[in-house]
Amino acid sequence: MVCTMDVPAARARERLAEKVGRACGLVRSPEQLLGQVSEILKPALTHVAGAWMVADPDSRIGSTAHAEGCTDELHLALLEQEARGDDVNLMRDVAEHRVAAASLHAATGGELARSRRWREVYGPHGYGDELRGCFNSGETVWGMYTVVRDADVGPFDAGTIQLMTRIRPHVTAALRTTLAVDGIHDGAVEEPGVVILADDDTLRSSTASANQLLGPLSPSGASPDPGYVVHEVAARARAVADGNARGPATARIKVDGGWLELHAAVLDTQERSVAVIVERAPPERSGTLAMELHGITAREREVAELLLAGMELERVAAELWITVETVRGHAKSVFAKLGVHGRAEFMARLAGRRRVEPSMGRG
Repeated sequence: MVCTMDVPAARARERLAEKVGRACGLVRSPEQLLGQVSEILKPALTHVAGAWMVADPDSRIGSTAHAEGCTDELHLALLEQEARGDDVNLMRDVAEHRVAAASLHAATGGELARSRRWREVYGPHGYGDELRGCFNSGETVWGMYTVVRDADVGPFDAGTIQLMTRIRPHVTAALRTTLAVDGIHDGAVEEPGVVILADDDTLRSSTASANQLLGPLSPSGASPDPGYVVHEVAARARAVADGNARGPATARIKVDGGWLELHAAVLDTQERSVAVIVERAPPERSGTLAMELHGITAREREVAELLLAGMELERVAAELWITVETVRGHAKSVFAKLGVHGRAEFMARLAGRRRVEPSMGRG
């Protein structure tokens, strides 16, 4: 039986969940979306610092879309702790298990000092409990968050966990919608850029093309800006070099007009400097991500990828051991989900080709 004293709190949480749902019904950028969700949830989360991130579905590395109360020092210290991989509620584990919300207090049995990042980062900064979770659809993670409270505020309770679980489908769907808008870059292809980070993770140098792709880079990865993920992928590269993580150290991030890919590697194991290559995501990988974002099924994706490879319908049918009519049905479903009108427009959008007249393509 629920105590009557809990009823007002439960009703307040339900109102917050409904407000988040309404906010998620409006298409906006990921930054605006996550910023508004954070603002709506403040009465329940009572957090003083946090980071709300868009995740690369493949690497599950997050690029900060909205941050509050987080200094560069705190961000980089948490990145280092995450890369070490010897703590509870690591973000990679939260994403791997698709957890809606997990508190540090619960993971440590109420003894926060059992957590290395609390001892070395949160505690010295006067913080208390931390809450982390992800926004996922099935196995695909589209976003993640971390929020932390002051030490004099109590731990995150079961009601807060339920609230974050309740809003997850709404935020996930909204993230997919915002990321799907303008997902393919169709402008001039810039040359890849290179960023070099010193062993203390400060910016040593960067090429003009890197600055063009990412925007101005701060020396310590100020957040939120696209340069923050440079430091995150660099931390993954160092963890790979130390044997604490699996490679490769790569990530994708959404920017105006498309997606960028970042690839990092340790240059010198003694100095621990890292090189990060930044480039526009190739059309075939942008196209694959676009299909994920639009909810295209595994079988539809198989058909679409063979069509992108230039196969005719009969060849696709033979390759997949299905009928031509089935192939045509899958293709029409893919076109409808992507909002294109036939194969010519589909190829133009996802294969990076110049659009041709519909009569030249096959539907």
